[in-house]
Parts: sequence; C-alpha cells; structure tokens
Amino acid sequence: MDPVSTAPAVRAESMSQLLSEVGAVATRLRQNPGFPQVADAVLDLLHRQGPMTVPQIARARATSRQNIQILVDRLETEGCIAILRNPAHKKSSLVVLTARGKTWLETSRHGREDLSSSMGECCSAEEIQGAIRVLSRIRSLLSATTPERNRPRRELSTRPESAEESVNNTTTDDAEEFPVSLL
Repeated sequence: MDPVSTAPAVRAESMSQLLSEVGAVATRLRQNPGFPQVADAVLDLLHRQGPMTVPQIARARATSRQNIQILVDRLETEGCIAILRNPAHKKSSLVVLTARGKTWLETSRHGREDLSSSMGECCSAEEIQGAIRVLSRIRSLLSATTPERNRPRRELSTRPESAEESVNNTTTDDAEEFPVSLL
C-alpha cells in the first residue's frame, strides 16, 4: 500500500469527503418518497419490539424524547398508532402499532425494497458490505464520543494545535469526554 495514501492528513480528508457524501445521500433519501422516513423507522420498531413508551423509543432511536413525542403525536393523528395506559408506569403511556400503521409499514417496505434493489445494482455485494462496516464503525465512534446532552460542545479550532498547546489545553474534562482508545 502506498504510504502517502495512509498519511493521517489524507485519511482525514478522505473521511471528510465520505461524511459529506453520507450527508448528501441522507438528504436525497429524505427527498425520495419511495424511501422510509423516521416515521417508518418508529413504526417498524413498534412492529418488531411491541408496545413501547416514548422514552424507550427515543433511546432505541438515539434521539430526544421530545422529537419522538412530536412524531408520536402526528402518527396518532394519522391513526398509525394508539396510546394506551401503561400499567407499569403512571405517567409514561404505551405506544402501540394499529392496523393502519401495519398497512402503512407494509406499503413502505415494498417501496423501500424496490428502491434498494434498483440502487443495489450499481455496487457489488463486497462494496456494499465494506460500506456497511465502515459506516458502522463511524457510528460506533460517534456514539462513544458524543458529549452529554446537557454539556455544551467545544468549539473546534480550524488551525492545528502545536504539541505544546495541546498539552496546555488538556483538562480533566477532555479525558472524560474522549475514551482512552481514541486519544
């Protein structure tokens, strides 16, 4: 392998390009009526897991309870889910998939399969599996380094720090925020 292609700066630039492409693909998928939206993902989660509370859905989707509550309210209005009393918790109701929600999910699944099949023709199975592995590792890395929700994010400098600045700017917080394996 060419040593230049594995240089940290080249890998960082390549990763930046990859993340930019991922963002562009995500935008195009959101614009495509044949591909599932977040609502479909929540309906699918309820289909696979059964009744769940809004906080449970939010944890499973790695998003805020408030975002899921807005979506649940909309899906309830559309008749795709029902809200039931939760015998295990007085304040947190259960969200349940309805027959209409199951129909919505099935229709969406067919559209998703058609779109995935046509997109899959442009790549080999090995390329697809390689992309899955890379994106899965990136997601895991981002999950491990995400600051607590209440903690303000640090501003990222656009200029590289010298080794001395890096040592001087290291605080106990930095060590807590980033796992040792990433330092």
